[in-house]
Amino acid sequence: MSVESLVLLLATGVTKGAVYGLLALGFHILYTATRMLHFGYGSVAVLAGLIALTLTNTLHLPFWLALIIIILLGWTVGQAHNKWILAPVRNRDPWIQMIALMAIGIVVENAYALIWGKIPKAAPAFTPGAISVLGAPVSYQSLWIIGITVVSVLAIKWLLDYTLMGKSLRGASNNPLAARLMGISVMSVGGYAYGMSMALAALGGMVISPITFAGGQFAFPLTMKGFASLVMGGMFSPIGAVIGGLLLGLIESVTVGTIGSRYMDVVSMSVLLLFLLFRPHGLFGVE
Repeated sequence: MSVESLVLLLATGVTKGAVYGLLALGFHILYTATRMLHFGYGSVAVLAGLIALTLTNTLHLPFWLALIIIILLGWTVGQAHNKWILAPVRNRDPWIQMIALMAIGIVVENAYALIWGKIPKAAPAFTPGAISVLGAPVSYQSLWIIGITVVSVLAIKWLLDYTLMGKSLRGASNNPLAARLMGISVMSVGGYAYGMSMALAALGGMVISPITFAGGQFAFPLTMKGFASLVMGGMFSPIGAVIGGLLLGLIESVTVGTIGSRYMDVVSMSVLLLFLLFRPHGLFGVE
């Protein structure tokens, strides 16, 4: 394998892995605060990519403004999830809550298919062109994705470790009754968690759409890749979630470069199974 091919393989893996890391980071926030997993999560990412495409191509908004709108939209969707879908079933069995979230994911997926169609659409890169790395072209979009992921994980870690909101999130998760006695609104904390989680999903969907196209049947695969990244990195580690995403992206890239793309999902899900069997706490989890 030539140096150029190796660089392209690594760049592709890190790019995909950074997006998986963003999705895993959203899973991490949600699970840390609510002990819930949203398996309709990927539908929000795909929807965000399609809305971003409309904002930039149809309305001709600059990408940075579309990025802000998408993040705010993701936050709003998360608040709506918490208030109108989970609030009515909050005191029911956790499986009922998970099924409700899966159901809304299916509804969202079919809704955007009706509006935009089922065929994936090409989306413009934030910055066209590529930079040469050891003779191999690495797109500026890949650099955008990596940079946004790094900023996101550092911001989330700071928020969870050093702010009152972050401490409220952890407190409400570990002991809801004690949190209520301390004046913390568990309902509001859940809203914050869902808002941040959906904002990260929307961000991931927008930044990856210029590379993988916007729309199509990618909701469930994105959900599973985000979940797999979280398991591999560790359910309670924000940095571990992103590292898990990078590892999964590199595994997929190496698989495609060596034995072909048809085996990519088989290999990645096999790795997830191995982690669940032999390292369920992840690389950075507490045993």
